[in-house]
Amino acid sequence: MKIFKFFFHVVVFSSIIFHVNAHNVTHDSRSIIIDGTHRIILSGSIHYPRSTAQKAKEGGLDAVETYVFWNAHEPIENEYGNVMKPYGEDGKSYINWCAQMADSMDIGVPWIMCQQAGAPKPMTPIPLKCELKIGLDDPLRTAEDLAFSVARFFQKGGTLQNYYMYHGGTNFGRTLGGLYMTTSYDYNAPLDEYGNLNQPKWGHLKQLHDVLHSIEYTLTHGDVHTQKLDNSVTATVYQTNDKSSCFLSNSNTTTDVNVNFGGIDYFVPAWSISILPDCRKGAYNTANVYAQTSMMIKKSNKAEDEPDSLKWTWRPELIESASVQGKGDVSVNRIVIKRYGK
Repeated sequence: MKIFKFFFHVVVFSSIIFHVNAHNVTHDSRSIIIDGTHRIILSGSIHYPRSTAQKAKEGGLDAVETYVFWNAHEPIENEYGNVMKPYGEDGKSYINWCAQMADSMDIGVPWIMCQQAGAPKPMTPIPLKCELKIGLDDPLRTAEDLAFSVARFFQKGGTLQNYYMYHGGTNFGRTLGGLYMTTSYDYNAPLDEYGNLNQPKWGHLKQLHDVLHSIEYTLTHGDVHTQKLDNSVTATVYQTNDKSSCFLSNSNTTTDVNVNFGGIDYFVPAWSISILPDCRKGAYNTANVYAQTSMMIKKSNKAEDEPDSLKWTWRPELIESASVQGKGDVSVNRIVIKRYGK
């Protein structure tokens, strides 16, 4: 049982696909295939004790990536790392057994194994290297730049991508990742650590996801042609027998460009990508943000100073004339009791 648990610890990518009724999942060189249909997959990493998949789904994601919290499920002294190196031939035999066991389950999706550079077939090896950085400011990546990277990935033929993180936050119980350090996975994600929408990033990416899903068929079936329009603008055309979809990308970081493509003039801002679902009308540009904007302001916590800074003041309470013996206004230096009845 422990061997089985260990194997699932080293599987780094465990997607919960929202197509919960799928019966057959496979893949080819183009994309994931679900029940015979080629699909693009937009995924996001979440901490399952912190988040439900609902807001990720509302944001246009198809899947979530998560991992097992072993400190909660099976506390151990250290994490499992590379097995083959410290255990030699025994470690190699064990990893081979893990691969054969996984393959025999015939689950129909690719297996990915981390920290095992020489992982056996059919495992896909990812020799992850983790670094601990201390003292950095809060990471910030603009919605425009993140959208540009995602759009360019799909422009260049990508069909499955994952946000790390889509919803993270400070470790529960403020457990440490190092001495005198609180570990956080907030990363300026589309959902902040409290589950609030981080706007405009969440909304801007949702609009991108909607457009990408609308051209899913051409992205996964179309012939691809690339054309240079000028020094910084590239047009990519996905063409099927029925329709075509296009990307216009401007890789210049400072200069906006006007280009003519297919007999139509287009304005492409610096460091941006325009998506034309029908290769005629632009439906989305990564630099043009129309989503609601919200701003979170961090203020210093003054709660610890309040006991010394509190000052008490007294003021007389206005008492109606009839409240004390039925006579006029009074001021007394004691508690006033209002009696009812005789």
